Amino acid sequence: MWDIDLDGIEEIASSIPCPGGVGPMTINTLILNTMEAARKTLN
Repeated sequence: MWDIDLDGIEEIASSIPCPGGVGPMTINTLILNTMEAARKTLN
């Protein structure tokens, strides 16, 4: 599932993202920007 050995880097990594990460926020921002662009196009 992972491309890296999380156990092997646990001591040197400052943070490991949780599954899901910022994906939902990225999608939300993309939708909001798309809606704003459509609004500006129609006005």
